[in-house]
Amino acid sequence: MTDYPSKKTMARQIAALLPMFLLGMLVSACNGSDSEAKSFSDANAALEDYEAFLRSVSKQKTLSNSELVSSVLEWKALDDSVTAAMFRDSVHTNRAVVDSTYFSLRDSITDKLTSLVDSRKRSFQDYLDFSLAVNRPRLDSLSNQLMMSAHRFYASMDSVPVFNMDNVSTIHRYEDILDDATRRGIHTKRDLFLFLRNEDRAFRSFLVHLPTLGGIPLAKVRDSSSALMKEMVELCQGDNPAFTTSEVVILLTMRNNRRLLQNALQCVNDINNRKVKGGDQAAAYLWMLLQPWISFDGFALSLMSEAQIGTLKILATETPKCVVKLGKPQFPIDTDELPSLLIKTTITNL
Repeated sequence: MTDYPSKKTMARQIAALLPMFLLGMLVSACNGSDSEAKSFSDANAALEDYEAFLRSVSKQKTLSNSELVSSVLEWKALDDSVTAAMFRDSVHTNRAVVDSTYFSLRDSITDKLTSLVDSRKRSFQDYLDFSLAVNRPRLDSLSNQLMMSAHRFYASMDSVPVFNMDNVSTIHRYEDILDDATRRGIHTKRDLFLFLRNEDRAFRSFLVHLPTLGGIPLAKVRDSSSALMKEMVELCQGDNPAFTTSEVVILLTMRNNRRLLQNALQCVNDINNRKVKGGDQAAAYLWMLLQPWISFDGFALSLMSEAQIGTLKILATETPKCVVKLGKPQFPIDTDELPSLLIKTTITNL
């Protein structure tokens, strides 16, 4: 039996997978709202408007996904204006009272919006549409150039064939690639991109044999990969770093995006081709299938190509079908409820 964390622990982990501190380093937030910013004469006037919004949203009994998006975008635009007014008016108001009123109203609004998520059944496509609309940051120009360059780099590897080997030989080859990178070390940009190129081919070759890897030890691949990722992070440290912190975070996030999407898509193919047995294997496949949904935040989405967003749309359609085909293995969260939980987590962390 696969030992999964509890439902409460899983919910906390989902919330923790929204690393907003990275966004502050790398991007300028962009909610995509067409709502105009409001200007208030003072903090009290702003809070009155905030309270009026709470009364308005409290009257709602149910919201479609598009209506939910509109309400959240309206709230965020208003919230920005209210906090700006509070900052400007900080000298002339009782700050403790103003802050207490603001946080009380904000909590009430988020509670109401999250309760409205449960007013209808939400799908993975609903979650994807919602997340793209309300929580997709806009990259600055330098980060965007790096992202486009990295997409071209990875696209060039799509035509590189996987290794024509059996499962055991493929894992040994994967281990050899990691061992070689460990011996050489990752010290320069050239070292990094050479490793990423070799690793990508090894990972795609690994996925071909996914249904048959249950009895093959994979700890060395896991541990060596983790150690090499630490070396990648260290490339932005020291007196003369090869990369900036932003560059390393972007490259690591894009690597993770690509691997999770490739892995989930391979799971869909294996499940549809009846290559997955029951029991622990079905449980493992369920986790791999759901991992992109739990892992991707607004920043990860901002680094995806249109093709990758297209893959997510395919996964949104196929995921519930595949869960049924797997026999709905035990999981700490009802998979039917997961899209709603993800939407509510996104709202709470905005």
